[in-house]
Amino acid sequence: MRENETSATCEAEGSYDEVVYCTVCEAELSRETKTSPATGHVWANPVWAWTGDDETGYTAAEVTLTCENDKTHTITLPAELTVDETPAGHETDGRRVYTATATLEEKTYTDDKTIKLPSLGFTVSIDDRTAQSDMPAEIDGIAAGGVYRPGDTFTVLSTHPCVVAISCDGGETYTELVAEPNEDEDALYTFTLPALEDDFILGVIFLGDARSDGEVQPNDALRLLRWLANQGDETPYETNCEMDALAQLAADCNRDGKVSANDATRLQRWLANQSGVAVYPTNSDLEWKLH
Repeated sequence: MRENETSATCEAEGSYDEVVYCTVCEAELSRETKTSPATGHVWANPVWAWTGDDETGYTAAEVTLTCENDKTHTITLPAELTVDETPAGHETDGRRVYTATATLEEKTYTDDKTIKLPSLGFTVSIDDRTAQSDMPAEIDGIAAGGVYRPGDTFTVLSTHPCVVAISCDGGETYTELVAEPNEDEDALYTFTLPALEDDFILGVIFLGDARSDGEVQPNDALRLLRWLANQGDETPYETNCEMDALAQLAADCNRDGKVSANDATRLQRWLANQSGVAVYPTNSDLEWKLH
């Protein structure tokens, strides 16, 4: 039988006396002290601690293990850190993954932190005509140097119809945006940014302002006609006939997607009606391009 038994622990041997007694008189016949091996540590239940945060990044990590044989025994191991990054695109989110690895007694423990890298968006610049102090409309929700993404919205406040357009190729071409009226305020229109190919220019110009000077006057109809005259092989007008891509959108007064003499006629009729007398009751309106 066993006597004087001391249990083994994680780090210390146990012991006991093996005793033999006479079955008749119960006298002790022999006694031998024996030992039992230490149980050793059984490491489990990893708890990770990271240095850093999602905003600034992570610089280190360590893991603490607890022995299942004795909960008071713990060990803390420094971890090796690796970083894998998928860069963000203009429209797609990226991610940065930190992986911490620690090894003890040929067993590996790992943990990771994943940080979302928001899409870069697109930077807007404002067309010079729109940026000048007497620009034709009040723009809110978008500003030069800001970063925006498809689906973002902004508003334009103007009593006169405007062309609101963006260019992703440095102003070579412009794409007109379609307005959504605001039910709570007249002359306030909301615009939504479409899919974008690159950083972009925002242009806002009065409809009919073929000269791009912030006003709509008879000279705009003249500029339009001179520009049309120069579209053939001959260029009868060497000056005061230029219209860039944004001005051409502004010159499309009847909103049929092309610049023609009909636009000059529409503009002249609109101007004639500004005196308060409806000289031309039809084909004389200038209107926002609406949904």
